[in-house]
Parts: sequence; C-alpha cells; structure tokens
Amino acid sequence: MFAVRRRSRVATVVGAVVLALTMAACGSGTSSTGTTDQSQVVVGIPSDVNSLDPANTLGSQDQELVLNLYDRLVNLKMHPGPDGTQVWDGLEVTPGLATSWDVAGPTITFHLRDDVTFPGSGNKMTANDVKWSFERLPAVGGNGKNQAGVAGLRDGNQIQVIDDHTVSITFTDPSGAPAQLPVSLPNLRFLQFGVIDSQVAKQHVTAEDPWASDWLSKNVAGTGPYTIESRQPGQQIVLKAVTPRWNGTDPAYKTVVLRITGDADPVGLMKTGVVDYVSTGVTGRQFDDLAANGFTVVNQQVADILRMDVSTETGPTADPRVRQAIAYATPYDQIISSAFSGRGQRAHTVLNPQDPFGTKDWDRYQTDLDKARALLAEAGTGPVTVKLWYNADVAYNEDTALLMQQSFAQAGITLDLQARPGSQLQTMWKGHINGGNPEMTGIYLSNATIWLDDPDTFMQQWATTQGASNWARYSDPEVDALQQQFRFSSDEAGRKAAYATIQGKIAESAHQIPIAVLGRTVAVSPDVTGVAFGPEPYARLEYLSPKPATS
Repeated sequence: MFAVRRRSRVATVVGAVVLALTMAACGSGTSSTGTTDQSQVVVGIPSDVNSLDPANTLGSQDQELVLNLYDRLVNLKMHPGPDGTQVWDGLEVTPGLATSWDVAGPTITFHLRDDVTFPGSGNKMTANDVKWSFERLPAVGGNGKNQAGVAGLRDGNQIQVIDDHTVSITFTDPSGAPAQLPVSLPNLRFLQFGVIDSQVAKQHVTAEDPWASDWLSKNVAGTGPYTIESRQPGQQIVLKAVTPRWNGTDPAYKTVVLRITGDADPVGLMKTGVVDYVSTGVTGRQFDDLAANGFTVVNQQVADILRMDVSTETGPTADPRVRQAIAYATPYDQIISSAFSGRGQRAHTVLNPQDPFGTKDWDRYQTDLDKARALLAEAGTGPVTVKLWYNADVAYNEDTALLMQQSFAQAGITLDLQARPGSQLQTMWKGHINGGNPEMTGIYLSNATIWLDDPDTFMQQWATTQGASNWARYSDPEVDALQQQFRFSSDEAGRKAAYATIQGKIAESAHQIPIAVLGRTVAVSPDVTGVAFGPEPYARLEYLSPKPATS
C-alpha cells in the first residue's frame, strides 16, 4: 500500500541511495554478507541524530544513540531468551555505576564504584559527576526534565554528595514534599540519567550556557559502552567500544557503524549486505520478506501501543456514542494480521501490558459494525465524516489508515485521511494541546511507548484535564481527583481500585482507544545474535555479538 507506492515514487532516488550505501559498505570492509569482519556490525538507522545531550535529546534516534554512549547508576535486569535475545524484567533494577543503594523512605543513598574512568579524559567518576549530571536535568529542560519529574527529582538541592563515592537523593511529589515514589528507582535506569564527566563539561560552560548544553549536544563525555570515533553527517556514525569495560564485560563488536538509510528499502540493504540490523521504518511485509530469505526476525512485546486519541470537544466525536461507534468499527484483528503480519497482539488497556494495575476494560470493544451503526443512530447524527490524523513517515500508518477507512465506511463513518510528515504533525499536535490548530479534530493515530509498568505517567499525561499529552481534551473531575490522590500513594489496594475506576471511565468515554501492542521487531543478519529488548524501543548495542559458528 503506502510503503510500496512511496518507494515507486522515489525509485530513482532510492536506487542511488542503495548504490551509495553499498559503495560505503565496501569501503568500510563489509562484505556482501554484511558481517565478514567479526569485530564490526552495521546498524541501519533512518535519520541522523540532532543532540547527544542526555538531558535534551530531540528525538528517538538521539535517545537510542545516547543510551549506548552513557552509563547509569542502575540498569535493567535482563533475561536471556531461547532465540539468543535478551529481555528486560519489568521494574527490576540491577547495579550499574552504583554497586548498591539504601532506601530510607523518600531518600535513596547510592554507593558508587571507585574504579570507573571516563575514557575521553581519564578522570575518575565521583559523586560530584552524579550530582552535576542529575541537577542539570530539571535546569536544562527538555525530555530530561520530564523524566526527572516522573522520578520525583525537581531541584538540584535534592541531591547531596556525602563523599567521593556516596550520593543521596531525596525524592519529592509535585508539591515539593518528600515522598517515597513507586517509580523513582526504576526511572534511574533510563537514558536521561546518564552520568557525565562534569570536569570536562564544565570547561565549556558560559554565562549564556551554564550547563554546557551546546557542547554536550555535539560531544560525548560518558563512560561507554561505546563512544563516537567518527561521524559523516547524513551518512554514518562510527562507534568504538570502550574497553576494558568497568563491568568486566567488553562489547563483542569493537566497532558499530550506524549507517543512515533515509528512504532506502531496508530489505534491499539487508540483502546486499549494506546493513546487518534494521528495526525502525520496516513494514510487516518487509519483515516477512527478510525472514523468508534467511534473516533472523525477532519480536518482543515492548509496550509500543498503537492507539487512537479521539477529540471530545467539537465535531461529531464530541458525542461519546460516536466515539464508541469508532471503537466498535475498528478492525483490530485485520490491522494486526495485515498491517503487521501478525506481529502484535490486541491491546486490552492503554497501560503497559505488564502493568499489574492494568484492566481489560477495552475488551468490550470488539469489531461490531452493527453495534457501531446502532450507536450512530442513537446519537442521531446519521452518517458522519471524521478526520484521521497520522504520521506519513511511519511505514505502517498508511496501511492501518486504509484498513480503518474501509471498515468505518461500512458503519457510516467516512474517514478523511490527514497524513502529515512527522515533524509537521508533532508541531500541530503540540499546538492543538496548547489551544491552537482548531481544525485538528477527529482522531489522532499514534504510538505511545509506556516505559514503566506503573499507571502514573500515562494517566497524568493523557487522562488528566491539564495533561501534557491530552490531545483529546478529555476532562473528568473524578479522574483528576483520583489521580492526584493515588498517584504516589502507598495504599496499594486503594491505588489499584482507583486506577481500575479511572480505566473504566476512560474506556467508557472512548477518548483513548488502544488498538494493538506492536512490541518491537528487529531483523538481523544470520550470523548476528544478542538482540536486546528493554521497555523503551531502542537498540542496546553492547549485547550484540557474532553468532558462534556451527560445526
């Protein structure tokens, strides 16, 4: 559908891109199999990066790279799978740059390793580096500030250096009162909490830039597992493993080439050996093609949820019965089987599928065109036209939109497809949330990746009246009150009951309609193994390794 037509329109350009990338691959020593050099692996990425600053990454490509350039105090707990993959274990936490920690109510005291050196400078990592790295998160702004706020870190004064290898953090609720939050420690596993070489970064501080943000957006000051060896803007980034690693396990691949593929066909790039690893921007049919040609294709149910936000303020969708009709008209199974080639599962909740607070309230909405037509008749609207907004840069969105358009038409709902480039759509989305773009009504098709197995983040951003991601403009005083009362509560039974009530109300309102848990799918060359899946949909390069030769 969309992906095929898009390639045909740019066939000449894509052919040139493939040729250029193939020549680059040959020049870097990669053979037609892509993995002759067992010390190197080539990862295809769709676009270049914009910022290397852990506190202020500007997109998913930035975040994926930063994840591999900086270490954190604590890590995910990973389990090996039978297919060579590594899979994270919910909210579990393991030591990283901190060897251990003590929890005393809202305060966590971290005991740091004393043998970690920043490879770029030779400086020893100390508690002062941790303090400076963390106190700049709320000061700089960006997604680092947001993630720090989720953890309960809102001000640098919450961080205290006890000695060179001991640092404590007292977490707070939004009012500033010390609070023992359920997700404070697990949050510190995420890329925004990468520890920076403060001595080096401070050399680039100016009066206009007190946190060296400009320098850190272009340079690396972390402890590994990789650092940037060279960069050709718009073409590739070459990463070099930091060895020996402080944790005693060096990355198997000493060199990782991040090759920027743009609009090039990922199937062609894999088959010609230009890249060994692809994930982003690949359709279900393309993954099928790669699997049929001997490449390894693996999927895990990372909480990447395809869903609809449905406007509650104006137009036909202001009537909850119309929103419910949309939910009943959605061809859930067809979308999973066709647009995603069966890689995915029906989403029962808007929350992370591993969240113990999740309910199955959305199971009430099975595809039922008669029910959809009956609800429209009850609403007295007759046939309606609804805009469907979606990111044209995401390969599977067009397929999904066309399947929805066909199904909705049978229920009496005409979908007016509004495809937009991702950057433009993101600007429009933010503008609408902030009171602008009044024409942006109807349905917003998007993905939400819920990193934490806890309901607070999603409910605060998408379900409360002033939520930062509340595109649907949903408002319910009871939901607001329950969220504020129980988001940080230690009353687990009360919290569970509150979030069950909230999910029931959201499902009834149908302003949030989860479609499918897509997870994350990765294709690698036959002699590459060790694909790692964390709660965020990013490659963890240090786990990749050459597959052992079989006799």
